[in-house]
Amino acid sequence: MRTRPRGTTALALLPALALTACGSGGATGTGPAGAQSPAPTADPVAAVHTVDSVAALLPADVRRSGTLRIGSSVGSPPGAYYPNGPGKAPAGQDIDITDAVAKVLGVKPVRQDASFETILPALGSGKYDVGDTTQKDSGLAEPLADALNHIIGNGTYAKVLKRWGLSGEAVTRSETNPPGLPKTGG
Repeated sequence: MRTRPRGTTALALLPALALTACGSGGATGTGPAGAQSPAPTADPVAAVHTVDSVAALLPADVRRSGTLRIGSSVGSPPGAYYPNGPGKAPAGQDIDITDAVAKVLGVKPVRQDASFETILPALGSGKYDVGDTTQKDSGLAEPLADALNHIIGNGTYAKVLKRWGLSGEAVTRSETNPPGLPKTGG
């Protein structure tokens, strides 16, 4: 089991995850999370590679494990949903962005479905390293923010938004976002 000092500061892991769909004017999701529209075929995450200087910022236990444990609340497109039904691989902008961040960090994303209200307590107990929308101050804030900055800077984030029919303008700034987060340009 991984252990790290437990901080009390909550901060957005990937500020866009819960917020990009808000006011985007893009695709909407209604109804149950299973058997929905197919996922777009373009994969903007495929070209993302590990950035050693960012990966070096990870806590040693996360680097050693080679995984980023993600508590994921899957709902409806374009955020996170099951295009081929529950029990199959999820898709959506949240999934693409966490996959891109994990690639920059040089770790494998390992998702576990979780209801929204269980994610924060599970972060506090160490069950997950990150959640879809929040992360405790566990030593991961800096590398995650750097990884997100990298995928924003190299255009991957804008491609993910485009893939899901969203606009970078839909990403609202929140006081819980990592400081210095650049504009998406999307």
